Amino acid sequence: MRIFTGIQSLSTAVRQAARQDCALVTFDLFDTLLLRLVSRPDQIKAPVARYIAARAAGCGIRIDWRRILQLRLELEQRQRALNVSRQLDREAVYPVFMDELLRVIFGDSHSAGLLKDVTDLELRLECAILRPRHILLELLRELRQCGKRIWILSDTYLPSSHLAVILQSTGLRAMIDGVTSSADECRTKASGAAFQRLADKLGIGPERWLHVGDNIFADGRQPTAFGIRAFVLRDAGEFRRHMSNRALAGIAHILPQARGALWRRLAQPLHGANMEIRWRIGHDFFGPLAASFVLHIAEQARSRNLSRVYFFSREGEVLMNIWQKAAPFWFPDGSAPEARYLKVSRAALAPATCAHQGLTRRNAGLVLLAPGRRTLLDVCRFFGLNPDTLQHHFARYRLQSDSPLKQNLPAFYKLLLDRDFQNTVREQTAERGRLVENYLRQEGLLDLSAAAVVDIGWLGTIQRFLNESIAHHPQKPQLHGFLMGFTGGPFWPRDPGNIIEGFLHDARRGCLSAPAFTCAPQVFEEAFRAPSPGIAGYRSANGRVEPIETAIDDPSRSLEQEQDLVAAPILAGMLDFAGRAAPLATILDYSSDDLHPWLRLLLMRRMLFPRTSEVVAMRPRHHCDPCRSAADAPRLLSIPRTGVWGLSPAWLRWIPGLRLFSCCLQMSAAFLAQRRRLSAFDPP
Repeated sequence: MRIFTGIQSLSTAVRQAARQDCALVTFDLFDTLLLRLVSRPDQIKAPVARYIAARAAGCGIRIDWRRILQLRLELEQRQRALNVSRQLDREAVYPVFMDELLRVIFGDSHSAGLLKDVTDLELRLECAILRPRHILLELLRELRQCGKRIWILSDTYLPSSHLAVILQSTGLRAMIDGVTSSADECRTKASGAAFQRLADKLGIGPERWLHVGDNIFADGRQPTAFGIRAFVLRDAGEFRRHMSNRALAGIAHILPQARGALWRRLAQPLHGANMEIRWRIGHDFFGPLAASFVLHIAEQARSRNLSRVYFFSREGEVLMNIWQKAAPFWFPDGSAPEARYLKVSRAALAPATCAHQGLTRRNAGLVLLAPGRRTLLDVCRFFGLNPDTLQHHFARYRLQSDSPLKQNLPAFYKLLLDRDFQNTVREQTAERGRLVENYLRQEGLLDLSAAAVVDIGWLGTIQRFLNESIAHHPQKPQLHGFLMGFTGGPFWPRDPGNIIEGFLHDARRGCLSAPAFTCAPQVFEEAFRAPSPGIAGYRSANGRVEPIETAIDDPSRSLEQEQDLVAAPILAGMLDFAGRAAPLATILDYSSDDLHPWLRLLLMRRMLFPRTSEVVAMRPRHHCDPCRSAADAPRLLSIPRTGVWGLSPAWLRWIPGLRLFSCCLQMSAAFLAQRRRLSAFDPP
């Protein structure tokens, strides 16, 4: 028996031993080939117990999930003792004791389908928290190429048919010849009987056999006593990782901020992960923000009994991808609301808002929010109006198409009160409004009484435009809007049929993290934006309404494609984190409220006090503003120019205290921005 403390030295020794007269190499599965993200394997039993309790409640049976855990342990231990009395090893068999547990709880309501559902959930959770060692994956490929037989030999209550599902999920199934579990015939490695059983099955003597595992007794002494060469891995790095995770878990019980830190730490990639800085930022920063936001949506959809969730805008497409990864774990009973994607944008919906109500002062104020010189041409362009046919209306109030609005606001507001002008606006936008309404009907939105709509932020303009486009409809659904950050605050119109809330930031609630959201919203938008073209409008084709994508020759499109290449690693890291974090949130039983305190600290640390390398990696090269003036050149697609995000990397690196000074300025800028928005809108 040889003991190794590093995975690299073990891999080298196995290669050398395989070159000798070795026909069979057996591997232990858990903690050898596969590593668990969590420190204790029994942690996955809790979400399974909660699922069983929920199914029991659906059948009118009230039982606490903790009682289910206790019953499971009692039945498992009883079966182990029974197997010993039958001259078998002290092992339990999962399908047997789980079936007995369900019969005890459900009685006559128990069925084979229930056992299958519970087993599928447990295996899905197991697969989600298991990651293969990349170094041993390469070793398995080399052994296969050398013609060695590879077998999995594991002591576990899961039978080999269940282990085959785990191997398939982790990509190991194609590299091995077979798998044997102690649950198959209750013969374990710890007693030595599993080695004799496999030798009889394969007809291979111990002198041509090499076994690799992590347990000194079961994987070291017992195979050695049988005459098998045994290599035992005692991974010092894994031991330190588990000890630090357990220490952090102890702190998390008393310190709320430590819960999110534990969640992210458990979701860290293991060996062979991509360490590029943009990928790491997506994984460690944007990933937790997105996953916790989607978790909040799931909780609210469940509590409000919403049957469908609509994601929109290009940022919503990324959030929907995360939802699809997470929903099977957060709704294990299959009750997840249906998720759909709406291809809408401010530019596509703005004309439709005028089809029935005309051009309102509140909507026109959005054009004034954008920096730079704004004219009536910009208003016409944004709301799909033909300025040539409106010249006589402009002339009545001594306005011209190129008149700067900010210097002519009184005359412009009088124009908005002109009935003839508003009738012309309605006529010009009627067709656009009809197309939007038909598209929403086509997507099933108008068939619901209530629906959730999701976007990243910030003023909630798209949701407001969506609501105004169908406000005249007699069966308009109630829209429950969810934003990651909501900066509209008191400017949002009070409408019980169109409610909205911000998750990490809401301007209607006092929050110290507000400057972190307002300092550089372009950073969030470009990190979450899916690499797809924007939506410019709609058209009828083949009896359906199809979105019109931004033209490929649009000046902003080539710059967006360049930005997509820069942001691609961030997006990849974000989605990778979501794949691990969703089952971990279920296993840890964390809600979005549990993660909220840590998320605010994370947000302020990364946005207000970033490292210089993070500023360089996260700051977008281009950002397209849909409200930009028609006179603006493509080079004016704005990037952050305020706070830390507008400073030179050299300044950040060499001037001490600059980040703190910039943070104070940004807090003042956030307040002034609120006042500036107020002047552009009608009073609430």
